[in-house]
Amino acid sequence: SALGTDLEALLAGALRQRRGHPVGAVLLVSDGNEARGSTSAGAGVEAPGALPVLPPGSVFAVLGVGDVRGPEDRLIADVRCPPVVHPGDEVQVDITVEQRFHRPATGDSLTITLRDEKGELDSVRIPDRAGPLTASVVYRPRGTGPQLLTVQVSPLVNERFRGNNETTLAVTVAKRRARLLLLSMAPGWDGRFLAQAALGEPRLELEVAYRSERGLVLADSLVAWTPPVDAQGWRGYDTVILQFAAAGDFGDPAPWSGLARAVDDGLGLLLLPGPGFPRRSGFPRLPASLSGILPVAPAGQRWRQGEFALVPAALGHPVLAGVGSIRSGGRNRGLELLPPVRGILPVTARDNGRVVLEGRTRQGGSMPLLVLGPAGKGRVAWYGGDALWRAGFWPLAAGAGDAGAENHPGRRLLTNLLVWLGTGETAGGLRLLDVPPLATSGRPLVLSGLWQDLRGDPVAGGEVVLEITDRDGKDAAPRTFAAEAVDPATGRFTVRVPPLAPGNYDLQLQGRGPASATGRRVSLAVRDVNMESRQLRQDRSRMRQLAVAAGGTYFDAGADSSLAVLEAMLGTVNPPARERVRRVRLDVTRGLPFLCVVVVLLALEWYLRRRHGLL
Repeated sequence: SALGTDLEALLAGALRQRRGHPVGAVLLVSDGNEARGSTSAGAGVEAPGALPVLPPGSVFAVLGVGDVRGPEDRLIADVRCPPVVHPGDEVQVDITVEQRFHRPATGDSLTITLRDEKGELDSVRIPDRAGPLTASVVYRPRGTGPQLLTVQVSPLVNERFRGNNETTLAVTVAKRRARLLLLSMAPGWDGRFLAQAALGEPRLELEVAYRSERGLVLADSLVAWTPPVDAQGWRGYDTVILQFAAAGDFGDPAPWSGLARAVDDGLGLLLLPGPGFPRRSGFPRLPASLSGILPVAPAGQRWRQGEFALVPAALGHPVLAGVGSIRSGGRNRGLELLPPVRGILPVTARDNGRVVLEGRTRQGGSMPLLVLGPAGKGRVAWYGGDALWRAGFWPLAAGAGDAGAENHPGRRLLTNLLVWLGTGETAGGLRLLDVPPLATSGRPLVLSGLWQDLRGDPVAGGEVVLEITDRDGKDAAPRTFAAEAVDPATGRFTVRVPPLAPGNYDLQLQGRGPASATGRRVSLAVRDVNMESRQLRQDRSRMRQLAVAAGGTYFDAGADSSLAVLEAMLGTVNPPARERVRRVRLDVTRGLPFLCVVVVLLALEWYLRRRHGLL
């Protein structure tokens, strides 16, 4: 069921097959080298550590085969490398090389090389000396995503086993953090809670610039900050949050024209006209370049004051993913647990705008509160409420369940909004979890996945299929494997894949049923790594350990005297006799013989009738 040797599982399986039959002797022939299956080996792999109980009176012998010493060999014994790196990082890979039964000559050296799929990254040449050797190579990642690195050490002149002179390791090159700028014309609590939301999200990095007596300054250093004058300068950020409450004049329109062009090229923009509505009398006078890309149009000149409950208007939008997951009173409440908004600036959504949140009065009237829309390649969000910070600060009522910083609906809403603006990523969909970028040929894979809608709720009742495509072109048609049933409570499922041949593959999930979905493609590399390609010597200590644990005897196949003693021992084995009685009953009225007789008689009758004209 899995590549690799588990001697204890081998004995248990052999005895299980002979259960109920007399066993006089058990002879285990091995070199003692084991490669017990990992957690990805799947079901059917015996758990190590439990030696089976042998039948009473049976003989147990362990015969060790293989060279104890072995030939000269040079191998990579250990590789240390960070599993996750970022573009531009200078990554150091530490390698340990061992040399067995090798005596270096004066002036000898060896070369260690690091490669990726595009070619050589770095190499180092070190002098050859006795004992373990350590060296380091340095490289800068190319591209993003999972990458495979190959470490090679030059072999000895007459080295027989060269499979252990090379090893492969997987490194994930993470995308850089999305860079956000909070430009606050009127500093307040909204900016603080947005900064906290970005700080708790590893995909985001937020800078804050606010207006002071000396003009705009950066919050962390108080260094003067000047808005970029063109789109190229704004493109240094992924999202700009513009908080312009009580801002009388935006000044030179050139920077804002550059901001609008940057949004058209892919920048995200969030506009926050509040707080400060008691001191404002009308719709803010935005620069014409920013007004043109808004997903809303003014619907009134004065703020509407009162108490407006937060009501979701677009349940399928990723900004609301997980916001309604807090249960209270036996149902999902989420936004109902947050405080009402005390003031809303009246707007209407344009054709490209999508209302995600509404503010609803007790009388049933509602107005758009959070409106999102595209602007060219970018994304624009409008929040027309008086304050965002109350949603993140508000303590939830007792009995609201686990509502920590991550599950608090208000803070989750702020984080989702920033992630959507900065990266465009969604929380729902069909995806694989913890896919190893590197697998070993001959081993089954057990992959887990998750199927959720855009709200973060599990999708149940559908069928999930994993499609595997060979990127090397050896298999023209993709192979499909059905997953186990989706857990209706969590949306999790498991896919079991039989051993794959060495090569490069693309994995993609397909969801079918009441809801359909397609997961993104994930790369998987399968490498031919087996023990036989490495130098193997007899593990005499392991063989003796097995013999002692089962009350048996160890013999060395390389010693003639041991073989003679083993032969004599097995010659004395007298398996216990067991008498078996087998009774066979033949009923001619049943089965195939009777059917044949009936067919022959009917055929004979038909023949006679036809011959004598009786048909």
